[in-house]
Amino acid sequence: PAGIRTLLTIGVGMRAEHEGLTTLVEPACVRLLEADPWAGYRLARSVLVLGYHRLGERLLLLLLAKVESTPMQAWLGALLALTQAEALASSDGGDGAAARLQEAAVLFKVAGSGARSFTGQEQYVSA
Repeated sequence: PAGIRTLLTIGVGMRAEHEGLTTLVEPACVRLLEADPWAGYRLARSVLVLGYHRLGERLLLLLLAKVESTPMQAWLGALLALTQAEALASSDGGDGAAARLQEAAVLFKVAGSGARSFTGQEQYVSA
């Protein structure tokens, strides 16, 4: 995973080749996630931080299909909604970003309804 993260980090500086790089590394990312979901989750977080929204969305959707608990589904769903909001906000017009952020806030509340609280995340998406 470190090699993939390094390659993606380098790619951030080359915006013109961003999509080509995503196409190149996506199969390796999916294989990693299939082999080790925890490593795949950590990679997905790195991908999201670096701004690879399409790849992050794909990885989160694959992870969502693997989890069974409601809090984990809500957590991953909230991350997915945030990713989609970021993608919408960075595209022309940004239509729909606010609705996706509101969905993320609701999902963070669901994810945090157990022993853990995600108050910080809720405040972030509500701001």
